Amino acid sequence: MNKAQSTNDTIPSATHLAVASELDRIIEGVEVPGDVFAAKAEAFRHVVKLGRTCWQDALPHTHGEEFGGYAALMRRLAGKLRAVLPGCFEICMGRHGARSRSRLHGRPLPPPFRHLWRRGPPDGVSL
Repeated sequence: MNKAQSTNDTIPSATHLAVASELDRIIEGVEVPGDVFAAKAEAFRHVVKLGRTCWQDALPHTHGEEFGGYAALMRRLAGKLRAVLPGCFEICMGRHGARSRSRLHGRPLPPPFRHLWRRGPPDGVSL
């Protein structure tokens, strides 16, 4: 079984760990423009502009409202990114291949899989 690992295991695991290691920088990269948009929303709160919509009606609103929408979008995006972090530590370890046993051709399970087979995943961890 290629030391109990396959690309079905290693690629997702490597991707999860790579994202986890950079997620703080990614979130900061979203929050910084969000803070700038929030400051612009305050600075332009009295600047009125004429808006156009897909219905072609012209409704006045402020540049502050527009920038406030951009800031809210960045806050929501940062929240979604924070919610991803726990899933980044879900590491695939080949248990599906070990479970089938058919790929072992009668050989005993490798030691890490014997342990996993007995216990199952710890609380909060997906295998």
